[in-house]
Amino acid sequence: MMMGKAEIDIALGDSADIVYRSIACEVNNTPSQRSKTDLFLRGQTLNISVLADDIVMLRATLNTWLRLVKISVDMTEIVTELS
Repeated sequence: MMMGKAEIDIALGDSADIVYRSIACEVNNTPSQRSKTDLFLRGQTLNISVLADDIVMLRATLNTWLRLVKISVDMTEIVTELS
């Protein structure tokens, strides 16, 4: 069976801790056993590491995590603007 692996580093600046804490709880709530995701915060950089059973699941998992990061960043910006 073909496996897929990807690592993504996202520089988030001052909002890194907020974004990390807002999505970290999702690591253990994956809907499929076909992939595993690890999430790390190193300074102001978020690292997403995905291991998947196949390339289709790798793409789907990456899309999910990138969408979660985008939503969290967008919401953080909105709250900051309203403060």
